[in-house]
Amino acid sequence: MKDLIIRLWPVEAIPSSYFGLVKRLVDACPRLDIVKRSVCIEGARLAFAYVKVWWAKMDVVKLATEGPPEGKEHRTPERYFGDVLEGSRIVVTQCAKDIIFE
Repeated sequence: MKDLIIRLWPVEAIPSSYFGLVKRLVDACPRLDIVKRSVCIEGARLAFAYVKVWWAKMDVVKLATEGPPEGKEHRTPERYFGDVLEGSRIVVTQCAKDIIFE
């Protein structure tokens, strides 16, 4: 638990009581939401960057906001999750883990 507190609050003193620890962890929820959002953004950023290596003219905003092209409605992102998982695990080693994206 001490390691978690040090990671989340590297410049603040470690709470001296159990209740101080509980309060600090309860207050961590918004911070953890920011970290989860940042991880999602970083993953999407890397995924889009890798796709643009192959298809440089791809419009990322259009891809992210519009559905599949007409006649290709059967192509949903969920259909490809299994195919991309192995590559995702390789790319995770390349993620910047010291940057928070908002």
